[in-house]
Amino acid sequence: MLRKIHIDDLEIGMFVEKYGEGTFREPLAFPRQEVTSVEQIEFFRKSGAVEVFIDPARGAGGEAPAEVWPDEPVDFVGLERKVAFSDEIPVASKVYAEAVRHAREVMEMARNAGRVEYSASAPVVDDIVASVERNESAAICLSKLRARDEYHYTHAVNVSLLAVIFAKHLGLDDRAVRDLGMAGLYHDIGKARLPEALLNKPGRLLPWERKVAHSHAVEGYRLLQGQPDVPRPVLHAVLEHHERFDGKGYPRGLADGELHLFARVIAIADVYDAITSDRPYAKAKPAAEAFRVMYSMRNKDFGARYLEHFIKSLGIFPVGSFVRLNNGHYAVVCEANSDQPLRPSVKIVFDAKFRPRRAEVVDLATAQATDLADRLEIVETLDPRGRKIDVMRLLT
Repeated sequence: MLRKIHIDDLEIGMFVEKYGEGTFREPLAFPRQEVTSVEQIEFFRKSGAVEVFIDPARGAGGEAPAEVWPDEPVDFVGLERKVAFSDEIPVASKVYAEAVRHAREVMEMARNAGRVEYSASAPVVDDIVASVERNESAAICLSKLRARDEYHYTHAVNVSLLAVIFAKHLGLDDRAVRDLGMAGLYHDIGKARLPEALLNKPGRLLPWERKVAHSHAVEGYRLLQGQPDVPRPVLHAVLEHHERFDGKGYPRGLADGELHLFARVIAIADVYDAITSDRPYAKAKPAAEAFRVMYSMRNKDFGARYLEHFIKSLGIFPVGSFVRLNNGHYAVVCEANSDQPLRPSVKIVFDAKFRPRRAEVVDLATAQATDLADRLEIVETLDPRGRKIDVMRLLT
């Protein structure tokens, strides 16, 4: 059944069947096409269309269910660790490996068959959620220390995992947490429809290449919007995760008040994981540097409150960070401290001359010093790969 909407409500992904009054002066026009760009919407507007008839069966635009997600972050919610880090790591490793394998299958199906089986991903995301609920630190650690050579697949899993953690700390309900995990897994699925040479290009993209690359948000939306079991908030996340707070994102140039909560969450998780991962055109940056970069983008790319909540969720020095202390010794962050994010718990493993020493766990937030000037603190984050350090072995 066709649905009549105002031209201002026309969105990318909707299928326009007809518009016009059906009179001699205002004859009906039958474009019978899916809207895939802002330019198409402007074309309809300039053609004199005030109201258009869309076909929800062939595109977006069905009646939206009541949305229960909050518009603003609630107070930060701490998570209780139900399982010890060392006990969860082997379980989380299996969950992560299976999720990467599944992400590869999803991407290959989208690339080769032009379709996906959205519901098949639910058990994978459920396992991610369960691992986060048992011990979020193990999940965070794995996201940065595993399978660095498969960026497009690990990125999908990492964004899913980060979105789940973020959602839990925002106090969202179980349904929203799971749907955000699914949104993270599928947020870049449209890239399967782009040339692989473009995705893996090591240099700066040319203007026409950038335009093609930007189409992945709409392509992902188109892959998912025809499936009845994909919640509308997930569609919002896939279509809007490159929209920005100041309205300078794509594909529609939406601004802060127009962005769905899911899009805001996925956008932050997406950028954080990209900056902290090796990509064809950029080397990974430490988490602390990524946060500095992203914080400079607050109220331009991201709303300040959402960004601050996200940083607090992971800790400025996330678990697994390899750091140098002010006494010259080297340590691995083993537990974040949301109340004092600059002072996590660390496991000191090397002395100032980088010689192995007796491992010692120190909570930088509570460690006492006879002289305040001697109090231990982190002065630098380092890439453990440069020194051939196996952080996972040190932590466990």
